Amino acid sequence: MRLVEIGVGADGKSFLAAERTIDTPELAPRAVKGEVLWSTTDMPAQVGATRRAVDADWMNVGLAPSASRWMIAHFAPGHVSAMHHTSTLDYDIIIAGEVTLDTEHGSVALYPGDCVLVPGCMHRWKVGDAGCTMATVLLGLAAAS
Repeated sequence: MRLVEIGVGADGKSFLAAERTIDTPELAPRAVKGEVLWSTTDMPAQVGATRRAVDADWMNVGLAPSASRWMIAHFAPGHVSAMHHTSTLDYDIIIAGEVTLDTEHGSVALYPGDCVLVPGCMHRWKVGDAGCTMATVLLGLAAAS
């Protein structure tokens, strides 16, 4: 499994900021091992990435600051979203299929078990031939200035 994080560079463009492998050791029955992928302490969450204000590329997902939404998204085979950003901190995990995450400075192919952190940065989804199912938690962020 991997965790991929996108961010915003000094040029104001989104890029692949970090990628790390998440250990998934074999566990004895009833044993639990946790791995913190990301955490916040404030509501609305504060993210380190400089975010864009509302502009032509902003996608309104109807989530107020401090609100949350947990959803399963099913993308049709070959679907390509518009390049966009939202006023949300997104925690995504690929459940089935394949999808490519595009940023303004790079792309990464994602497979079942891969996790993505999108802190309101520009991105686009390009879905593979088999479609893609993704579990997503959205946390509403305060408006970008």
